[in-house]
Amino acid sequence: MKSYHPLISIIVPIYNVEQYIHFCLDSLKNQTYPNLEIFLIDDGSTDNSGKICDSYSLSDSRFHIIHQENKGVSEARNTGLRRACGEYIYFVDGDDFIIPTAIEVLYNAIIKSKASFSMGLYKTIYAPGTHTHTHTHTLSLSLSLSLQNHQKFKSLIRTVWFMGYLENQAMLYYTSLYGINYTLKH
Repeated sequence: MKSYHPLISIIVPIYNVEQYIHFCLDSLKNQTYPNLEIFLIDDGSTDNSGKICDSYSLSDSRFHIIHQENKGVSEARNTGLRRACGEYIYFVDGDDFIIPTAIEVLYNAIIKSKASFSMGLYKTIYAPGTHTHTHTHTLSLSLSLSLQNHQKFKSLIRTVWFMGYLENQAMLYYTSLYGINYTLKH
């Protein structure tokens, strides 16, 4: 019997990251989780980032490129949210990369703990010659998804953001946590 793997939408805001974008997109291409759609939001890049994304979109049907005028990272993420069809959402920046099992591990943590979202480990790697800083915080939370709790979710996300947990967006969320008109503001 084949196991069920719900669609997970990955949203990648991109602006002038041609130096790093191959690392990011290769890390997404090599994910072990089998059911992904990956939205690359080219936010008006003036370098070759958009062209690089076009090539990934042509060679892998999971990649979808959207070119838009520069509106900032929050609006780029919102553009991705409006197009996403997945049951879960994951954000990654165009200059970041994730390990091959990242999405699978976060999804399994949600299923195992019956949580509404999961957060994983991430490591900040600086340019050669500087220090490396490792974050070791993990968190899985279960929330009621009633309309009254969307405000509580937004408040929780703001609190977690200010605590430093969301610095690299190492979180996988149920899509329904965002609500119909919920938009991100950074």
